[in-house]
Amino acid sequence: GRVVWTMTLGVAPDAPVAAYALTRVVVVGDTVVVFGLEPKPKSGFFSGQVAVHVVLALDLASGALRWRTALYEDSDAAGPGTLLVDGQIVVVSNSVVTAALSLADGRGLWLEKNPVIPVMQIHSAMAYGGALAVVGSAAQADAVGFK
Repeated sequence: GRVVWTMTLGVAPDAPVAAYALTRVVVVGDTVVVFGLEPKPKSGFFSGQVAVHVVLALDLASGALRWRTALYEDSDAAGPGTLLVDGQIVVVSNSVVTAALSLADGRGLWLEKNPVIPVMQIHSAMAYGGALAVVGSAAQADAVGFK
């Protein structure tokens, strides 16, 4: 096969090494759904970047963007955990949020913040992850290591 199109999400330089490598992709009919990170420059005295956690829908044939939904911004860029599609509902979950979106237009149906893990616990454990289980479906999430 030949490459028909490509798409690249930006890489947040202050993200954990594996965070940007854990982009999730699901193909549903003629739609490609992507859950990943985009960098956003910080403003103000301190330099650096924060990550914007986004869900995108792309046309399978052309790669054209159908919609983009930003879930939240965070300077501690947690990698995507789980991306599931059930009918017309997209469900995403990581260590920070669990959310449901409309597959048709990316409209948020609901968003729930997950319990906060204190920074010291994360660093002492050196890894964290999140998983979402749905009856009748398999779900997976990778642990994300730190630099």
